[in-house]
Amino acid sequence: MSMSSQSWEGLAQLLVADGFFVVAPNLLGHAWRRSDDYRVSNIAEDLRPYFVMGTSYDVIIGHSFGGPVTLALLPFLPQTQNTTVILLDPALELTEEKIKINKQFAMDEMTRIKTPEEYMAKNPAWSRRDCISRMLGMTMCDRAAIETEIFQVNFSS
Repeated sequence: MSMSSQSWEGLAQLLVADGFFVVAPNLLGHAWRRSDDYRVSNIAEDLRPYFVMGTSYDVIIGHSFGGPVTLALLPFLPQTQNTTVILLDPALELTEEKIKINKQFAMDEMTRIKTPEEYMAKNPAWSRRDCISRMLGMTMCDRAAIETEIFQVNFSS
């Protein structure tokens, strides 16, 4: 919830340079996109326009909360072409303890948003662009989604 599609810009540029068509939508709750329904099924439905008229993709990548959203997108894929699905650190099968830790981490991060310099000091392998994207993502995140809904409706048992 604390990032935006901008965080994929570096990878997207590399893929485009190799001839790939890249789409990196902001999920509901990310980058000032608000909703009153943060269920995975609703977020996937929000992305349905990306699959109109048989639009197909060679690869779909789902990171973190995008993991379960990516899985919910599978029924929208055309059956006429194979699509590789890559899940990076997907938010699947989270324990109550992990949910609590993740929620608290996100709330703490949003309470005091770090500067790019602070992110760079803590994450020396990150580029300046990565650090700015993280700061902007935290700024644009829908705090209400994390406080009240996203974890409860999608991950609590």
